[in-house]
Amino acid sequence: MAKPEFTEVWAEEQIAKAKAGWPPEEREIREEREISDPGPESDLQGKAEEWLNERGYPFIHDRSRRKNKRGKILDLHIYLPEGRHVVVEFKVSRRPMTDEQRETYRKILFLGHEIYEVRSYRRFLEIMTWGGVTR
Repeated sequence: MAKPEFTEVWAEEQIAKAKAGWPPEEREIREEREISDPGPESDLQGKAEEWLNERGYPFIHDRSRRKNKRGKILDLHIYLPEGRHVVVEFKVSRRPMTDEQRETYRKILFLGHEIYEVRSYRRFLEIMTWGGVTR
């Protein structure tokens, strides 16, 4: 059997099959009720990046986002031991994700990747130390 070619059309067809089950996990609901850290989103992301740099974990923070289509690239892609790839979208206060961010979030989650909406540094640390993989 031929492996399906991964295209945007293929991904959209797969998502259409699963739409009735959204949100796919309790996790998504919990994150929306999380209490945010005070200050701007950039402070929270800066603390997270500092933590990752101190431990030597590679991550991608695309700084060309203004040139890219909004909502298509989430805040951090983190590479951890044991093949863990974590995608994080930081949000502070009551500001929700945009429709474009939410759609990207759901596609990534549906495809089986580990992805989180994070509103506090405490929550970020919980995710990073999940399963005892990181220290």
